[in-house]
Amino acid sequence: MPQKSKGARLWLRPAFKTREAAWYIKDGGRRISTGCSESDVRGAEDALAEYIAGRVADDVIAERDGSPSTVPIASVLMLYWEVKQHSVSRPVYLKAMLGRLNDWWGDRYVDDITEALCRRFVADRGGVCSPGIELAHLRTAIKYAVTQRMLKHDAPVWVPKQRKARTRWLIRD
Repeated sequence: MPQKSKGARLWLRPAFKTREAAWYIKDGGRRISTGCSESDVRGAEDALAEYIAGRVADDVIAERDGSPSTVPIASVLMLYWEVKQHSVSRPVYLKAMLGRLNDWWGDRYVDDITEALCRRFVADRGGVCSPGIELAHLRTAIKYAVTQRMLKHDAPVWVPKQRKARTRWLIRD
């Protein structure tokens, strides 16, 4: 009988001759480098968390039927993060924004999105500009999930109107 898998876990590869000790992720028969030295335990744990989150998103994509009532918004946001994190100029800002979206929307499904919920999100977050940008990113993430066939069709995400641009500014006089 085969041995039961221990799941994804951290493994410290021992130092050998000129090679320093380093953290790796062991998952079944695979070893994936975290790029972290022996002293960077926190970085290795973050790499493991990101690896597991990516596997969960891949599992959701593989087991989907595409119905918006069965796909969690958290999975859509994770897919969007996996794609956009390397192509944006400020990935830390995007990660924080997606985290705020996940905090509010993460336990809901794509089919649950309504204009009333979007308005409540804007009211809870306060203001118009920042929550509006976050809702626009949510809409983009859902549209991307449709192109990747994670969803059969998208859900309408209400976004507040943008404020008018400033018509006054300071000049030297």
